[in-house]
Amino acid sequence: MSVELFGKVPEVVLLDSKDRFSEEGLLLAEQYFMDFTVKKEGNAQGVGLLVGKNRYDEAERVADEIVAMVREHGYSYKDIAVLFRDADIYRESVTRTFELFGIPFIFDEGEDMLSAPGTVFMLSVFEMSSRIRTASLLRLLKTGLCDITPEEISLIEDYSFVHGTEGDGWFREFDMNPFGFGIPEGEEEKAVLSETERIRRTVCEWMKPLYAPGIDDGKDLVRCCYEIMERCGAADAIERNDRAGRQNAELMFGIIQQLYDLAEREKLTKTEMADTLRILASSTRSADIPRVGDGVFIGIAGHSRPFNPAICFVMGLNDGVFPRDISEGNLFTLEERDILSRNELVLGGSFDQSSDLESYFLYDAVTSASERLFLSYSESGSEGEMLPCAELEGFIRAYEIEPQKRGKACGIVNARTARQAYAEALSSGEEILSGSLLSSTASGVCREYSEAVAARDMVMKDRSLAESLTGDSTVVTASRMETFEQCRFMYFLQYLAGIKPLRRAELSPDEAGSFVHEVMELLMKEFSGDLTGADETAVRNACRKHADEYIKKMVGDKTLTPRMRVISDQIKENCIRLAQRLRKEQEQSRFRASGFELNIGEDIPPAVFETEDGSRAEIRGKIDRIDTYVSEGETYVRIVDYKTGGKDFKLSDVWQGLNVQMLLYLFAVKSGGTERYGKDIVPAGVLYMPGDPSPASDMKGAEGIYTMKGLVLNDPAVLEAMEERGEGLFIPAKIDPRSGEWKADSLATMEELGKIENRIETLVTEMVSGLRNGDVRAIPYERGNREKPCSYCPYKAVCRSDRITETRKIRNLSRKEMFGEEERDA
Repeated sequence: MSVELFGKVPEVVLLDSKDRFSEEGLLLAEQYFMDFTVKKEGNAQGVGLLVGKNRYDEAERVADEIVAMVREHGYSYKDIAVLFRDADIYRESVTRTFELFGIPFIFDEGEDMLSAPGTVFMLSVFEMSSRIRTASLLRLLKTGLCDITPEEISLIEDYSFVHGTEGDGWFREFDMNPFGFGIPEGEEEKAVLSETERIRRTVCEWMKPLYAPGIDDGKDLVRCCYEIMERCGAADAIERNDRAGRQNAELMFGIIQQLYDLAEREKLTKTEMADTLRILASSTRSADIPRVGDGVFIGIAGHSRPFNPAICFVMGLNDGVFPRDISEGNLFTLEERDILSRNELVLGGSFDQSSDLESYFLYDAVTSASERLFLSYSESGSEGEMLPCAELEGFIRAYEIEPQKRGKACGIVNARTARQAYAEALSSGEEILSGSLLSSTASGVCREYSEAVAARDMVMKDRSLAESLTGDSTVVTASRMETFEQCRFMYFLQYLAGIKPLRRAELSPDEAGSFVHEVMELLMKEFSGDLTGADETAVRNACRKHADEYIKKMVGDKTLTPRMRVISDQIKENCIRLAQRLRKEQEQSRFRASGFELNIGEDIPPAVFETEDGSRAEIRGKIDRIDTYVSEGETYVRIVDYKTGGKDFKLSDVWQGLNVQMLLYLFAVKSGGTERYGKDIVPAGVLYMPGDPSPASDMKGAEGIYTMKGLVLNDPAVLEAMEERGEGLFIPAKIDPRSGEWKADSLATMEELGKIENRIETLVTEMVSGLRNGDVRAIPYERGNREKPCSYCPYKAVCRSDRITETRKIRNLSRKEMFGEEERDA
């Protein structure tokens, strides 16, 4: 052609001057990495070696040099390129470090469409082609392609979690309590349920095309998917996207069209359509639109081509990383390939070609720069200790290149890096560096960090804010007081901030307790509180009837799971045994049940305590059962609570604010129950009755299993009224056969009960005063090395319980420590 055009063959000119390299070291690198032999002696001027302790440290070393090149040598970010071989290894460390250092960059890596919103939407639809799957539906709603807010998604996600909604349950009305077991009663519960049900109807309306008759093959499924997108407002959502989002949407619709065209030609099942979608999405790549005009080019060696950079950093020059170890994944080893080759069985040369290609990628990367070249590797990675690749080691030995040193102040280029350096200095104990940073221009952010990581006193310093949260009259219930004494910060989050953890609507231990309470309440009401002489069959049938009514109220029309059915049947039998036990107890006792589920604050006026600042504490709550005994014009009152699970009673705990429920309510009845029980009310005690004894227990041979625990008045007449024979079968006290006196640690004189009442009043007023002063410190109680509420607290991620060092020690107090008296013989 040249002869035809010019009449002669042009002279061949060999370009061997290497004029594009401004430094001798770059020319030496080009010659060495051509075939890894030393061709020319010289000084590797212009080539730097960076060694990181790990991949993040390696990325920081690179970022250090980039900042220095820009600030000290006048380069622009666009003059610089960073290349590595494996994006999976270096993507995270490089991009996060550059963002920390404030280095703008362009990452030349297109992403496949497999995780794009449109693909996730379509795959979620395909997964629900037979029935709604909750996880798939929520994944679809969270793609951002639906006309639904995050708050609305949260409502139906919470409801589905609490009630285990799956499949056809989405097409049934949401009518249960959105916060747990039972039907909604409060205004807040009803409002949340109404909104949640509205959202459910909207979402199900979107999904209707998927379950219409005639959806048989892949083509119908693609058409359904597109129709659902139209219904849920995907087009408007895409229109609101930025340029990159709209470009991804175009690629998504292209995939939809390919799927539809394929489905017209081939009869594909729904499963085959989903597999095909994944293949199409993973092979379709979206371009990464540059975010900045002046940015460092980050690329993958072998895939990216930087535009004539002045400076190039080649990262990850570790053995097996760059150049990549192409022997991994091959069926035959190198030795086996040699044997096959000697026997004239050549495998197509794929191994040799791949090896040559990796060498070329390395050569291409190190020859990209025209002015400065930096070679880097890390000494360790996720695999453990690492070595530089053989090619780099040979170059280092040939030209005696030393790693560039990094001073103490390196890596501190802005406020964010100063804060990180300060944090690392504090954790490693480098007082000189941390002190220097505190006295530098970055002292502000360093002090902010110190304050952020310092132990928080968690006190509301604005008293008016604390008072606005508590009000002039603070409602105190047993559960609130128990929570406060366990940890004040837990109380703040649950009752003042209103942050309540979600719990599944299932027969948990807590719910089993409510189950037993209600069945026993209804049973005792039906028999007017007196089971003596009641027909055994009638009692048994009544227990089962009330248990079934409770389950109906709690779960509605929902079918019980096999597990819940087994648990409910066991609780029914426990209630029957408990009723039999109550009958035996009443047959020998003069105390009679006179109140069930009494509400302090409604049925009985609330007890009111005044604090020093003039605010009020109102005691409110619900009592399972009140027993009374009238003698010589005085009404003796005891409170009985049915407890499922292990429940011990220690007066020492009550003195320290734990397990105060029964005594708190006993004294509330004493002060507020005069209208109901008369003026002369005498506290006779508090008793915990086991509500779930072992199913294998024999009533005749295991009476101790039902023995109540608690505290009772040390008055022989009252004790005999509770248990005439004094054998300790029904109350936690019995008569000593040698002395004929009642003996037990669970006895308390009237004077001691008065001191306990004063102690509880002090605890209540201290609690209210502390809250009004904003004292909500995270100081959980701790009993020995075993018991600490943090281990099961749902808020431990909020206060970072792993950092809490201060605790409130709970110990066993003697009666002398509590009452100022000597120990009694048990």
